[in-house]
Amino acid sequence: MNIASFNSYDIIIDNLNKLPWSSRGYMLYSVNRNSHCSLINPVYEKIKKLVAGQSDIRYICLDSLFYKKNNNELLKYFPEYKETFIETIIDYNKLKEDIYKYYLEKKCFKKKNIEIPRKYNKAIFDIHGYYIKEKNNNKKFKICIDAVDIILKNYDCAYIFTLLYK
Repeated sequence: MNIASFNSYDIIIDNLNKLPWSSRGYMLYSVNRNSHCSLINPVYEKIKKLVAGQSDIRYICLDSLFYKKNNNELLKYFPEYKETFIETIIDYNKLKEDIYKYYLEKKCFKKKNIEIPRKYNKAIFDIHGYYIKEKNNNKKFKICIDAVDIILKNYDCAYIFTLLYK
């Protein structure tokens, strides 16, 4: 147990703001220990919110890359996630390519005997809906892999995570 004594509230706040991000803060007790309160390090709180409510590093990386777009900030505090970020990007690009390939085979080339994993059906349906909508506006419109990216990024992170890793 670390015991510190402070002479004023201002000194406590100054010391709290100087704590490293990995330190939660201070627990203050009254002299007779009947009362106590916790002062949380603001940087610790900020970093905690970056990964709040999630224990799977792959989910944190996916959410950070494509939804919160705070991957550089996250890597500043968790450099050990760098490899997972790279793997997540590779996995996402493979998912995008697979869905695009299945879409082309089913909807463009009209292959009948193709075995498409069930988990891709919603994405293929949504891509085709996007195609029909755009085709009405532009007769020369063709689906490209960027359109698949647009559709996938409209889904919530939990759904994309399920497509990738479940």
